[in-house]
Amino acid sequence: ELKEKGADKPCSTSALWLLETIRTSPSGAGAAAPPPAQQADAPASRSLLLLDLDNTLVHTFVGDRPAGDVLACGRPRTWCVKRPHLARFLHEASQRFELGVFTASPKSVATEKLDWLDTERVLQRRWFRCSCVEEHGLYLKDLRVVSADVSRVLLLEDLPFIGARQPDHVIPIRPWSGDSGDTALTDLLPSLIRLARCPQPTKALRGMLGLAARARDVVRHSPPDG
Repeated sequence: ELKEKGADKPCSTSALWLLETIRTSPSGAGAAAPPPAQQADAPASRSLLLLDLDNTLVHTFVGDRPAGDVLACGRPRTWCVKRPHLARFLHEASQRFELGVFTASPKSVATEKLDWLDTERVLQRRWFRCSCVEEHGLYLKDLRVVSADVSRVLLLEDLPFIGARQPDHVIPIRPWSGDSGDTALTDLLPSLIRLARCPQPTKALRGMLGLAARARDVVRHSPPDG
């Protein structure tokens, strides 16, 4: 099940608490849609799966150059590495979804990483920091930037509260910081394949995870954990 795949704890108590706090804040509740980016809406034939970049698909760090396929990031001893099984994940997901990237990184930084990792060129639809909503000291991702109809738009995100404007569209994944034994991306594939077959994937995801309802319960009954 999606609740058990791809994360030790799909959403910690603190992440759920922050998600609900952002969602119900005066600036978040009923917030107007941000200006749409200059890209067309998702095609009607397939749902759109948006992928976060840093600590979801790749990890960037300062240190000695690791072995294997790495990207030098233009600063001394700064490297970018791909999450294990990334190529397989992108290939299989692209057979079932329209794929895109929605990252809080600036375009100048993210484009180099995306051009390097996207060997099959399946991530042509890209949204960067300039498409985020700056609020609470965070760069939130309002999916209405991508499409006026978000009913078939999903977001894979290691910080689920970043998608607080549409919490039931968020697929949490544990943050990745370089563990070579990580299997989170391939663990998610069976659930993603099921979602891709659904005519209303966000409704199905709400039934599988129910992040918004869980976040409400956390705020009602528990303080945030550390």
